[in-house]
Amino acid sequence: MAVGRTEYADISPRSRGWMVRRMLSVGKQLLVSDMFGQKYVFPKKTGQMAIFRRYMRLPLVAAPLAEGVTPDPTQLVKEDVACTLQQWGAWVELTDVIMDTHEDPVWQQTSERLGTQMAETVEWIRWQTLVTGTNVVYANGAARAAVNTVVARGDFVLASRTLQQNLARHMTRLVAPSPKYNTFAVRAAYWGVTHTDMEDDVRQCGGFIASEDYGTPSKIEGEIGKVGDVRVICTTTVPYWAGAGAAGGVNVLETGGNADVYPIVIFGEDAYGVAPLAGYDSFKLLVLQPGVARGGDQLGQLGSAGWKTWQAIVILNDSWLERIESACTAVPA
Repeated sequence: MAVGRTEYADISPRSRGWMVRRMLSVGKQLLVSDMFGQKYVFPKKTGQMAIFRRYMRLPLVAAPLAEGVTPDPTQLVKEDVACTLQQWGAWVELTDVIMDTHEDPVWQQTSERLGTQMAETVEWIRWQTLVTGTNVVYANGAARAAVNTVVARGDFVLASRTLQQNLARHMTRLVAPSPKYNTFAVRAAYWGVTHTDMEDDVRQCGGFIASEDYGTPSKIEGEIGKVGDVRVICTTTVPYWAGAGAAGGVNVLETGGNADVYPIVIFGEDAYGVAPLAGYDSFKLLVLQPGVARGGDQLGQLGSAGWKTWQAIVILNDSWLERIESACTAVPA
């Protein structure tokens, strides 16, 4: 048997009882990275590097004009931010025996699981970059290794104040979760995203307003509320660092005696960009049906389904992305 190939015995029929036709569901993660980034669909046949460009702010004029004297010109300064497309993919191999004799809707289930795998993989890729920004507010200490206390309102205030000083704009429109990248209006705010483990700690911050208490109820899945001008979403897709903090924390989650460190990533508008290749910005299933003779499989005994995507992710303006790092309260015994 080839490594990874799914054969009949691997998913043997349920022969010992009545067969429920409805298949059991599986958990799916909440995916949010599409909503907050600048989008650019990369045209095909134009290379593998996407380059975002900005022209920098011009300095203030510090002196009035002198009569009859032409001042020196002000030079424009550009800044290019590059990112490289990478190809990702996975596939499942099935035999003709499964397709011809198995009672389960295996092909349908395979397609659904592959679609979920692709979406969650793309989200994971993006978060590996989004947690690397250089602007960090530590709940205590001056480095990740010193963190052993939970987040507080002051951490949100400091992060928001830094974003404002860096001229990061509040977000007033988000991108709808669809391949067309349509936008919809939201109340102006910065947006913070953190792991679901952090929900209770965020709710305990002073001045927290729950999303259900907004004048207009939130329509953003996963949003729990806001602290100051930062609206917060919780999702399991945000990574955290087990045991990366310090010892000595009080009632916090720990690994190996050191506090687990959780990020709250806070975005201003256009803080980061995502650039899929055209035709690969949504789920694209590649299918080879069993029963068709092809090279190396002259009897058509094998079939497969898989996906491919080209993706790029880049922090466009590091000063418009702020990260709080804190410990997380342990569940009481």
